[in-house]
Amino acid sequence: MIDNKRYTEAKNYAQQSIAIFAGLGNYDNLGVAYHLSGDYEQAVTSYNKALSYGSMDFVYENLGQIYLANWQDPATEQFLNKALRLYPQDYKLLTYMAILKGAEGDNVDAKNDITKAVQFGSVPQFLYVAIMQHQSFELPIPTSPTPILIK
Repeated sequence: MIDNKRYTEAKNYAQQSIAIFAGLGNYDNLGVAYHLSGDYEQAVTSYNKALSYGSMDFVYENLGQIYLANWQDPATEQFLNKALRLYPQDYKLLTYMAILKGAEGDNVDAKNDITKAVQFGSVPQFLYVAIMQHQSFELPIPTSPTPILIK
């Protein structure tokens, strides 16, 4: 359902699955359905409920993407630091931290994080080059109506 962008149906099936077996995977699926339908508050609630059953990198990645929309909030950096302590080689989390640091104007840490990220996964080339060359640019974030300005 999610792959076919049928989010309402996906939410219904995920909720039925949770009624049968409440667990990390089913709550993550519910979170993804809310996330992709734009209901970020419910997505965060579902992802956090998933984490109450265990820990998986993809749940932290999903939450990180949502939290990045509020990059100015100190809780976002705290969350990403916690996630990176658990998953220090997760390229998506490292990329999110590089974006956060770039938005804060901390180019040294942004470069360090993006350099680590490319060691572990595929990072958009424009993002890597812009951070490495300390170029200012606006980065659209799917969870935010306004782009993040990378300084």
